[in-house]
Amino acid sequence: MNGNLGRTREGTERVHGGWEVGERNDEGERVVDCALSFDLVIVGTCFEKKENQYITCKNGARENQIDFLMYRRSHLREVRNCRILNGECAAAQHRVVAMNLEIRNTVKGSPAHVPSTIKWWKLTQEEETKQEFKERTLRKVRLLEGVQEWWNHNIMVIKRVGGEVFGKTSGKKPTGDKETWWWNDEVKEVMKAKNRCKKDLGKVWTARV
Repeated sequence: MNGNLGRTREGTERVHGGWEVGERNDEGERVVDCALSFDLVIVGTCFEKKENQYITCKNGARENQIDFLMYRRSHLREVRNCRILNGECAAAQHRVVAMNLEIRNTVKGSPAHVPSTIKWWKLTQEEETKQEFKERTLRKVRLLEGVQEWWNHNIMVIKRVGGEVFGKTSGKKPTGDKETWWWNDEVKEVMKAKNRCKKDLGKVWTARV
């Protein structure tokens, strides 16, 4: 991703480590927005280095840091370093950015308690309930002047109405992979084909061993 981030990180401390060069531009704002949306950390900003070791792009006398790597924040402890590979070029004028990782392969058991969640998958199952949710939500949402105020109010409305109309899980046991509720028939067929290929590939490797 391209964009100048700059050292200023007010309000973006969750994704920006503070080590950067230059000033943030519009493309840099989009990089930060992407990181915030998916809870990723812009890894290159987390390690203090000499200023010339942040430069990823050189075009004559112009030098910028516009190439970045991101990593899931919950796994950030696996990142040991992020650096520029001097003498290596990924493309014209661009230097290679690399991360050193120590990936931990751990098996997690089922949690003793699972947080209660709204049964959003009912949106695709019951037309009458879906219509009730739509009507009740539209009656309560508000068009407020401030963006953050608008978001905070309406997201609470959507969650409250969703919990009342669709209900919530008990939290006594995992609900399974409910994140697939929004898949349409085309996506389901593609995923089935993918799983078949994965299974066939596993059989081939087992036979070779």
